[in-house]
Formats: sequence, structure tokens, C-alpha cells
Amino acid sequence: MTEEKRPDYTSLAPRFSFADTLQEQDAQLEENPLVETTNEQTRR
Repeated sequence: MTEEKRPDYTSLAPRFSFADTLQEQDAQLEENPLVETTNEQTRR
């Protein structure tokens, strides 16, 4: 039997995990590249 190679459906989107406290989350979101990109897009 030959084994078929299946396509890799792993998401290419970056994954982020965030802290449990709101203060730490706010600090992490300020440095998050996805948020920065979104903010740049909405300023246009």
C-alpha cells in the first residue's frame, strides 16, 4: 500500500497568547503587530 500525502491545513496566521490580568493584556496589545496593522489601516 502506498501512503497518500495529505495537504497541511495548519493555519498560517500567527498565534498569540495573552496574560490573565487586564493590565498585562493592555500592555501586550500595545505591542501586538496585528493590532498595529489594524490601527494603521483604520487611520487611512
